[in-house]
Amino acid sequence: MGPMDEVSAAASDVLLKSLEDFDSDIVHPVLWAHNEADVRSTIRSRCLLKWCPGDDTQSELADGARQLVDSALQGHTAEVIEILKDTDVKEILRAAAKVLSTLHVDGEALALWERARKVLTYPNPTKTEVLAVFI
Repeated sequence: MGPMDEVSAAASDVLLKSLEDFDSDIVHPVLWAHNEADVRSTIRSRCLLKWCPGDDTQSELADGARQLVDSALQGHTAEVIEILKDTDVKEILRAAAKVLSTLHVDGEALALWERARKVLTYPNPTKTEVLAVFI
């Protein structure tokens, strides 16, 4: 069922009751969301969280996100600004998070991921907030 980050409060209440009462020997519900932080905490607490990035490796957005992450990690501020200038910042931030999830973890990548993760929880991040993630 999903996307769980877009359900109404009433639907969320019904689902919560169902999650509390279901028989796990018979049913294993699978819930999905674009943004885990927007899912009601009482529902999240009853779930096993699993990150499943989509397969958009050929998309222009994914290519731009890879370039954005590479530029940020290399400290190329001008390139970061150029990439973000005419881009939907919320979408490129999500795509960059997918790119970051596939990288070898080192100090710089982890710090970038932590900044991105924080801003991903914002309902409508501004261009300035997203820019601050990458510079």
